Amino acid sequence: MAEALAVCADADPTVVRGYAVCSAATPVGFFILKAAPATPHWADDDTVTLHAFRIDERQQGRGYARAALAALAERARRDWPAARQLMLAVNTRNLAALGLYLACGWCDTGGQNPGPIGPQHLLAYPLA
Repeated sequence: MAEALAVCADADPTVVRGYAVCSAATPVGFFILKAAPATPHWADDDTVTLHAFRIDERQQGRGYARAALAALAERARRDWPAARQLMLAVNTRNLAALGLYLACGWCDTGGQNPGPIGPQHLLAYPLA
């Protein structure tokens, strides 16, 4: 989490923004959204990318991730109205996360990224 906070603190807020996922006033998770030119090489310029999406392990299974995924799409539409899609990269071995994203309407693009700890699926979610 400290690494994610550092990314946000040092970034241009017009292209990199960090968000807390809260239950009442208690943080239960966070995520980062990036727009061009801060997006990874695998994203088009009209794409907002999702990074560092985490829900506290003790809070998992309570619907916070599903609610956050719905909210982050609306946030991306509001903050970057020209964006046509969201994208993310998820490790091919992270079957729980992959299943969650697919159940929430994300689509596997068929592309892959090498990733820091192994191959990653590239998923997309339409904003338009």
